[in-house]
Amino acid sequence: MQPAERVEPAFGRPAGLAEPHASPDGRRIVVTGAVLDELAGVPRTAAYAAEDGDLRAITSGEASARCPRVSPDGRTLAFLSDRAQPGRFQLHLLHEGHMGEAETAPAAPGTVEYAH
Repeated sequence: MQPAERVEPAFGRPAGLAEPHASPDGRRIVVTGAVLDELAGVPRTAAYAAEDGDLRAITSGEASARCPRVSPDGRTLAFLSDRAQPGRFQLHLLHEGHMGEAETAPAAPGTVEYAH
């Protein structure tokens, strides 16, 4: 008889992957992952890129990010984040070749539910 496998929370690592999206050329895959930062509470979500069999965080910080999408030309990554106000998701853009923080698109009233 095998001992029971130990199951533990994946603190700080993505779990429960959702919202996969491939770039038009199929070279980039991005997903949303649930991240548990502590044992209590609800996990936040974060955007990840699949690279060489591993997941690399696209976004950072304590805010949630979801719905990552690669632009048709493959040079811009769009995602929704509530970094300005918890629970109020807005569009953010990361441009290839530009270092630094994501650019915030003009704010939409309320919260943005989907990015396409």
